[in-house]
Amino acid sequence: MTDNQVRFLDHAPDSTVSTQASALFLRAPVDKRADAIEDRMMTSPSREEVDAKLKTIETKVDGRLAAIELTLESGISSLRTNMDAQFARFEATLHKSQADTLKWVVGVVLLLGTIGLAIMTFLFNNVVTKAPAVAPPIVITIPSPPHAVPDNSSSSWTSPTRKESR
Repeated sequence: MTDNQVRFLDHAPDSTVSTQASALFLRAPVDKRADAIEDRMMTSPSREEVDAKLKTIETKVDGRLAAIELTLESGISSLRTNMDAQFARFEATLHKSQADTLKWVVGVVLLLGTIGLAIMTFLFNNVVTKAPAVAPPIVITIPSPPHAVPDNSSSSWTSPTRKESR
């Protein structure tokens, strides 16, 4: 393997490196393959090459992070919109429930008040004994017998109803 081929493999993208390297190694004799591997392991990349590779990796990572951030932001905003709609529906339902409950409570209180008033009226009119009206005292009059008038007849007393014929 020539020096140019090894340098080409060092600077090639990862996907092409593996295919080209395997093709070159298969064609080269075994001792040259070992030399190429040793050369590649022994030479360290220059500072500029490392910086360039780090910049490339950093750019890829920044792009991926931006895509993830955008996805999260859109997901969070749609979630917030859905939650706001759900809370609005819940709040409307809550207000309707409170109004319905208030109507029922007022109706039940009025009904119980009316029933209580009717029961109390019934009880006061029918159960409580009324004081009897003061009736005039009962006076029994017995007619007195008429006074007897003395006669000059033989009997000393005569009844007033009996008439004597004389």
